[in-house]
Amino acid sequence: LDDASTDDSRAVIEEYASRYPNIKTSFNTVNSGSPFAQWNKGVEMARGEYIWLAESDDFCEPDFLEKLVPMLRENPNVGIAYSQTYLVDEKGEILNSYLKNFEFLYKTDAWEKDFIKSGHEVCREWLVFHNPIPNASGALFRKSTYLKAGMADRSMKLNGDWYLYARMLALSDLAFKAEHLNYFRVHPHTQRHRARATPLVYDEMIRINNFIRNEIPGSGEAADKAIAK
Repeated sequence: LDDASTDDSRAVIEEYASRYPNIKTSFNTVNSGSPFAQWNKGVEMARGEYIWLAESDDFCEPDFLEKLVPMLRENPNVGIAYSQTYLVDEKGEILNSYLKNFEFLYKTDAWEKDFIKSGHEVCREWLVFHNPIPNASGALFRKSTYLKAGMADRSMKLNGDWYLYARMLALSDLAFKAEHLNYFRVHPHTQRHRARATPLVYDEMIRINNFIRNEIPGSGEAADKAIAK
């Protein structure tokens, strides 16, 4: 999918598509203004049950899918599976492991090993405070769970991923692979950096908090603590 890019993305995509006839392509003539609108479009176009939103700035190890697909295939209740992530700069140089972020934010060593965790527990213990999934490119989604959760909310500017994960994990479990299989590129020109400057971000966080409070049993106290912070 190309959302009216101003670089040569369309030519690159068309070159790949010419070599792999089963690839579907879609080129917007006007930018949608929302990465989450593109997510929904891609999921609806996809023929398979396992979805990887491979965003253009990010990259992965060659065995990323080989390691994560079985976590979904062998665990029918898992709606999201993701791997450990390296943050990289504009040149692709590693800045640090996201493991450091996890340990700082949550004061736990939970991400030092593989796990499968109840979605409700994840919402109560982690998602109500922060988004523990660094980037969509580091995760695989179960399409049926994505659709059942109502897909991504295209009105959100920054936290549409966080809100989507909360809604999916209200219906399913979370799997994590502790290997560094994903590389998340961070630089000043990303949508995330631009959106952080707007007050709308806080409205979105309150909306997520209210969803978890109302939909996840036993989450009220944690939701109160998150708001207080």
